[in-house]
Amino acid sequence: MITIAAIILFVFSVFCGMVLAMLHSMKVERPWTLTILHGVFAVSALVFLAVAVLSGAMPTMKLALILFVVTALGGMFLVSFRLRGKDLPTPALVVHAVLAAAAFVALVLNFGAIKL
Repeated sequence: MITIAAIILFVFSVFCGMVLAMLHSMKVERPWTLTILHGVFAVSALVFLAVAVLSGAMPTMKLALILFVVTALGGMFLVSFRLRGKDLPTPALVVHAVLAAAAFVALVLNFGAIKL
């Protein structure tokens, strides 16, 4: 059940992230509210996933957890640019998105292999 909550929260985070990336590509100002929502959804999901993995219930989810932690570090790197009022480096944004997608796929594939 806790993994389902993580997946749902990651889906909300993905939606916010896609809108942010779209606005970035259009060179439109990204609202801080959306940035904060993206981070809150992602961190909340990461906590749920970490609890599931560390409790031993989901040992196969370790790869997804590691990828999401690296993705979160990349997200903090990107936020640092926003806080300093600088343009986001597009290559870093692309790496952040690709890592997030890989982590999400790993999570969903591993979840499908686990019996409810």
